Amino acid sequence: MTCKMCQQRGQTWQGSAPNCYFDEPLYENWNCATVNAIMDICGGYPDEARKGVVKLHIEDVTLCLIDITERELEYNEDSFIPCLYVQWYKRRGATERLLLLGEETNREPTEEYLLAIIDYYKEAK
Repeated sequence: MTCKMCQQRGQTWQGSAPNCYFDEPLYENWNCATVNAIMDICGGYPDEARKGVVKLHIEDVTLCLIDITERELEYNEDSFIPCLYVQWYKRRGATERLLLLGEETNREPTEEYLLAIIDYYKEAK
């Protein structure tokens, strides 16, 4: 299921077509508009410090934690979700991992959850 942002953007470049994260979540996604917006929250190059975001480079891998504790997102009361974990190799358009890290459990984010995070950080600029 291609996400709303990919559908709205379409393919605006010559070359390979995008593979939406929600079609191919692990390793096969490429240039998903929703995930690109999440990666933008993590900061561009050169690194931009942003409140609520921690980013670490290890060789060619980037790890990022996005604080979502103050967001008005729907939580499962049994499992508070404090952050979104994002991992990618270099900046080649693919995201290796997106994971909501919780106190009790970790889970894959839904499109709606990612859109809520994107909206929050758009307003927080």
